Amino acid sequence: MEQNVRAAFKIVERVYVLKLGKIVFEEKPETLFQDERLRKAYLA
Repeated sequence: MEQNVRAAFKIVERVYVLKLGKIVFEEKPETLFQDERLRKAYLA
């Protein structure tokens, strides 16, 4: 995972989360930060 996720999210338009080589999440960075469940799962 990117070492400074918050800094990276400021310059990207889309976030892609991979699990076992498959995309499991594709959305705008704001969506990931706003959803507590997603934030805990992918940014904890």
